[in-house]
Parts: sequence; structure tokens; C-alpha cells
Amino acid sequence: MKTPHTASSATDCKEQPLLFQDLGSRQVVADFSGGTLSSDGGVLLLRQVDAHLGLTHSLAQRLYGLALGYEDLNDHERLRLDPLLATACNKHDPKPSFF
Repeated sequence: MKTPHTASSATDCKEQPLLFQDLGSRQVVADFSGGTLSSDGGVLLLRQVDAHLGLTHSLAQRLYGLALGYEDLNDHERLRLDPLLATACNKHDPKPSFF
């Protein structure tokens, strides 16, 4: 007799990190283990395309914000604290600064 399968919270995901283009001397890695979090992971793909095409050097935050669906400028005050958006805009210290 077979034992019935039960639901499990474990996943079959590989624990291999995703590597992105470096930010200066910092390595940009997505490993899904927690830590500093962002809700807009697609911004790193957008950054890779932009780096290849070289279109948005001086307007990076505004253009990335628009591409991610943040049309209002009042959203950008909060977005400047987002670590992935800061990384996409090539800030050397992408950690949020509250001072």
C-alpha cells in the first residue's frame, strides 16, 4: 500500500545564486536567502539592457522608475531608498540612507 503524498513547504529549487554585472568592486548576486529586500527584481534586467545600449546615463532613476510603473514623481522619493534601484543607477553604496 502506498503512503499518500502530503503538502510540504519545502521547494525543489536549486540553491545556485544568480549573478549580475558587478557594481564597481561589489558583486551583485541574487540568492533568495533574505537580507536586504526589494520588490522590483526586474530592474536588474533593465539595467543590463541599458548598460549594453548606453541610453540613460544622466536620467537613470527617473527612467527606471517609469519603466517599472512608477509614473508619479512622489513615488521617486521612496524609490531613492530602494537598494536594487540604487544598484541599477550605479550608486556605489546601494544601501538605503535615512539621514
